[in-house]
Amino acid sequence: ASTHRSIDSHRRQTIEHLLQASIKREHDVAALVYRWISRHAPRRAPALIKNRTSQLSIECDNETSEATTLVEVRTADEHGLAYKIARTLNAFGVEIVCAKIATEKSDALDVFYVTSADGSKLDQASMEDLKQVLVNTLGKVNRAEHTIASIGEDNEKA
Repeated sequence: ASTHRSIDSHRRQTIEHLLQASIKREHDVAALVYRWISRHAPRRAPALIKNRTSQLSIECDNETSEATTLVEVRTADEHGLAYKIARTLNAFGVEIVCAKIATEKSDALDVFYVTSADGSKLDQASMEDLKQVLVNTLGKVNRAEHTIASIGEDNEKA
């Protein structure tokens, strides 16, 4: 959930260290996300699902930004959602130029500005393929337990 507060100064150094180590590939990001989710996942996920109002919606367009393709994902929020989207985009082979992550109540609006590997906008066919990959990845996951299991499986395969 978004608090619109800055990060506590005592946590800033730890976060910076983890980010730098992750960039250098000294940490397994998937394992860190899995550990965080397993510690913070709500105990009553089915009750939360009933209260969610967001249906999965994925839009891609080349009109909003001059140099990038916009990928907008609206869905029910869950622990690790932004990571899951970013991981999917990376696996698809696009470069994430910028991301804007927003959460209100139990709904998420995550917007990614992406380019193809050569720095150009995605063509129409690639946008449609990307939307389908995201639907396949995110459409299956509506419960925190499933998210934990799928990230845990990824760690075992790595």
